[in-house]
Amino acid sequence: MRETAPDGGMATDARIAAVERRIQSACAQAGRSRGDVRLIAVTKAVTQQRLETLYASGLEHFGENRWQSLAHKWTLFPHATWHFIGHIQKNKVQRIVQACTMLHAIDRASIATHVNDAARACGKTIDVCIQVNIAEQPQKFGVAPSEAFDLVRHTNALMHMRVVGLMTMAPHTEDTARIADVFRALRMMQEEMNAQGAYRTPLTELSMGMSDDVEIAIREGATMVRIGSALGCDDV
Repeated sequence: MRETAPDGGMATDARIAAVERRIQSACAQAGRSRGDVRLIAVTKAVTQQRLETLYASGLEHFGENRWQSLAHKWTLFPHATWHFIGHIQKNKVQRIVQACTMLHAIDRASIATHVNDAARACGKTIDVCIQVNIAEQPQKFGVAPSEAFDLVRHTNALMHMRVVGLMTMAPHTEDTARIADVFRALRMMQEEMNAQGAYRTPLTELSMGMSDDVEIAIREGATMVRIGSALGCDDV
C-alpha cells in the first residue's frame, strides 16, 4: 500500500524505508544486531488512514502519549502492540493499562502503585520502564536521577507490573556530545542497577532516541526508539 503525504512530501512507505536504513546503519556502526532495536512508531498526530498504512507496511509497535488519542486507535488495531509513552494521569490508569502492553513513563511511586492495582484488576502483568530525567530539565517529566534507584526498588513488591528498563528524553540541542552524554548516563544507570540487584530481574530495555537523535541513541545502547516525525508523525 502506498500513501502520498498530504503535504506533498515523502510517502509513508518511503519514510519507513528511510528510517529502517538509518537504524540498520546505526546498528552496523555500533557493532549491534538490527534485532537489538525495536522501532516504535509514534502515532499521536496521525489519521486512521495513515495508521492503516503504517500497520499494513509491517510496523507492529505503536506509541501514544495521551489517552484521548489512544482510546479509539487501539480498538481499531487490537492486534498491534501499544505502548504508552507519555505522562500517566491517575484517572486514566485503568484504561491505559487495559489497552497497552508496555508503559514507558513510570516516574513516581504513587503512579507505580496505581498501575499495579489496575493491572491486577485487569488480570495481567504489565511491562514498564522507569522514566528518568537524566538531563534534569525542569520542564520535563521523569524521576530525578538521585531518586531513580529508590523508585525501582519500590516496584519490587508490586507483582502485577514488571520493570524491564529505563526511559529518558535528551534535551533539544544541536550539541551531539551533550545528547550522547545523556543517553550514556542512562545506560550506565541501568548497568549499575543491575549490578546492585535493584530489581528482582535484570533490566534489559533502554527506551531512548527519537527522529533527530536515533543514531546517537543506538550507539549508546537504545533497545527501543520512539520515531514520529521521520515517519510523518510526531515524536515523544
